[in-house]
Amino acid sequence: MKELIEKIAAKLFGGLNMSWKNVILFALGVALYTALMALLVPQSSSFHDIVVTSELWAMFGIIIFMNCKSPNEAAAKVFVFFLISQPLIYLFQIPFHKNGANLLTHYPFWFLITVLTAPAAWIGWQIHHRSVTSALILSLGLIIIIYYGMHYFFCMTVHFPAHLLTVLLCIAEVLLLIYGLLPGWHSRRLAFILCFLAAVIFGIRRFTVPFVDKTVAVQLDENKYPLDHTWLVIPRNESVSTADFAYTLDGPALIVHFYNCSNNVITMFDNERHEYRLDIHCDKDLNVYVEERKPYIHIFGQPIQR
Repeated sequence: MKELIEKIAAKLFGGLNMSWKNVILFALGVALYTALMALLVPQSSSFHDIVVTSELWAMFGIIIFMNCKSPNEAAAKVFVFFLISQPLIYLFQIPFHKNGANLLTHYPFWFLITVLTAPAAWIGWQIHHRSVTSALILSLGLIIIIYYGMHYFFCMTVHFPAHLLTVLLCIAEVLLLIYGLLPGWHSRRLAFILCFLAAVIFGIRRFTVPFVDKTVAVQLDENKYPLDHTWLVIPRNESVSTADFAYTLDGPALIVHFYNCSNNVITMFDNERHEYRLDIHCDKDLNVYVEERKPYIHIFGQPIQR
C-alpha cells in the first residue's frame, strides 16, 4: 500500500508536464467540470463540494507547483490557473442559472484567494528541498484539507452517506502528500502529529456545537423584502445552514435548513443588485430568531461588515 501511494505521488508531484499550455487547459477543464457540478448535482452530493470548498483546489495548486522548476515559475502558473478557472466557473453558469449575472457576487472572495495563491505557491515550491522544514510548509495545505475533511465528516454523520466520497478523498490527499512529498520517518512523523492535532482541535470545536436537522420557512415582510426567484441568496457559512427562496402557501419565503445550533448571516441581492442581510439563529430548543443586519460596505469588491 505504501509503495502504491508513493508511486502515484511521484507521478502527480513531479512526473507531469505542467507547461503553460497544459496549465491553461487544466484551468479550462476544471472550470467546466465545476460549473457542471454546480448546475447539475445536488448540494448534498460529494461531487458538488468542489463548488463551495477548497480541499480539491488546494490539491490542484500543489500539483501545479510541484511540477515547476523554480519558485517564480510556480507562483506564476498557480496564479494564472486560478485567474482563469475561478471567473470561468461563474461565466459558464450564467446562461443556465436562475440568478444569472448575480452569480458574479461570489467572485470577489475568490479573486482575493487568487491573489494569495502566488506567494503561497512560491513558498510551497520550497517543499522540493525535502527537509523537516518541508513538513512545516506542507502542514498549511494539510490543515486546509483536514479542516474541510472534518467539516464533511460531521455533515456525513447527520446525512449519511452524503459527502462520504469527499471525506475519503481528503484522507487520500493527506496520505499522498505526506508519503509523496516528505522523505524519511522524522518529517512524516511531524506531519502526522500536526495533522492529528489539527483534527482534534477541529473535532472538539464541532462537538461543542449541537447538531440538528431542521428546516424552517422564514416569512418576510413583502413590502420590505419583495423576494422572488430572481434573488440571489448567499449564506455566510453553509456548515451552519443553507438557504434558498421558495414559494409557500403563505407566500414567498426564505427556506433555511440548519445543521447545528448557531447563527448564520444570510445575504440577499435582488435583480437590481440591492443588498439585504439577515442574521438567522437557531437555539438549542430549535427556536428560530431573525434579526435584520446592515448591508456590507464594499472596499475593492470585498465586503467589510459594519
